[in-house]
Amino acid sequence: MPPWRVRASTVRAAVVVSLTTCAASGAGCGGSTVPEREQAAPADRAAAVSESQALDSSAPAPSPVAEALAPNSFEPLSDDQLARAHAAVETHLNAGRAAIEAIDLATGIGQLQAAAAISPTDATILRALGWAHFDAHQLAEAEHVLDRALHHARDPDTRAAVLYELGRVAEARADVPVASERYTDSLAIRPDESVAARLVALTGGTEVISHTACGWTRHGPAPAQLCPAYLRTREPGRAASACAYETTRAVAGPRARESGAATVDDLELDGGVEISVFSYLEPGLGGAREIFVLNAVLDGVWYSGELTWVDHPGASYADEALAKLQLRTEQLAPGGLPELVIEWSVQGRAIDPGAEVELSWSVDRLGVLMLQSGSPRWLIGLNRASTASIATIGGEAADLSSTGLEIEWLPKTGEVELRAATNQSSAPARRYALGAAPQLCPAELDGSS
Repeated sequence: MPPWRVRASTVRAAVVVSLTTCAASGAGCGGSTVPEREQAAPADRAAAVSESQALDSSAPAPSPVAEALAPNSFEPLSDDQLARAHAAVETHLNAGRAAIEAIDLATGIGQLQAAAAISPTDATILRALGWAHFDAHQLAEAEHVLDRALHHARDPDTRAAVLYELGRVAEARADVPVASERYTDSLAIRPDESVAARLVALTGGTEVISHTACGWTRHGPAPAQLCPAYLRTREPGRAASACAYETTRAVAGPRARESGAATVDDLELDGGVEISVFSYLEPGLGGAREIFVLNAVLDGVWYSGELTWVDHPGASYADEALAKLQLRTEQLAPGGLPELVIEWSVQGRAIDPGAEVELSWSVDRLGVLMLQSGSPRWLIGLNRASTASIATIGGEAADLSSTGLEIEWLPKTGEVELRAATNQSSAPARRYALGAAPQLCPAELDGSS
């Protein structure tokens, strides 16, 4: 996909980006080196990869990263493939649970990894695997897997449970702000006495909401290419080939200009502000995350923050993509420069062999960013709408969930009023001042309803 970058000098422009994923080789899209956290239980993992590849009747698959990022490559399983996959998931899941019950955590983790490789979007399996890592005191692995479980959780009870478990991980690291936020978010979805008691024991009953996920990283002067420089700050020596795409500059002007898939038409920014997005791949078991990073250059100083991520599990029957990304400016608070409004959509489709169902989902999200006063600042993050459907293989699709928000901006007061999208005019409204909402940034949206 042609990359994009926007710079404006007090002009008006709007950027709409149609995003597709990289289909190059593993080396071109990020290589196939698996992080150390995923190196446990090689025999079980190798068996899982073999089983997963065997479900595809085509020629030998390319590297997991390349296969995961091939656009529009969703291929349903045949009846025979589904039956074999279902049996394999059940075998690994039962063996994993039995091993963990016998306090053989290494075997249990390997078996659950094998089940997750075949059903990579099953939040129940991911929860079990993440908690097994926690029991084994493998906190980095536990957080990584539980993050994926939260990402794929479809029902409120599962989200609440995973948030609690992520809180336990943070607490084990003595990270009180993150742990308290995870427990608070869990309780907001589902009240639970044991979670509430743990929160009180941790904080002494004092509310601790610091929005730790909403901070920005200040890098200093902006280099010509941001993605390779960003990766070097995270992992010195990491190859720039992990960048799925890098941005190039497109100067906004009074007329619309097109740079590949980006249309620059109506964006208003201060002359010292530059906005860009890049994505990079974080390889893992059976595939990769593609992480999208939002960058702001203010008076030559580069700041970065994670916008969102999508999961490429490495199975031909499961994938997710960033389907739309739109940036615009709007005066949402009195005085000062207009705020930057970012809207994006994530869409996914997967077959869950363990449950023998096919799922599809879409979520529309929005973030508002202030680009003045020295550094970027998130003002609000919202799940605007979400839909999901589930169908028994060979059966009819049924709506699993559908939610939406009606949003009314109140620029005279710098507030926003939110109302559930419904035909009933009596639906209760919530009003927040920008900068004081429960979720301030995109990183906080996976755990919210």
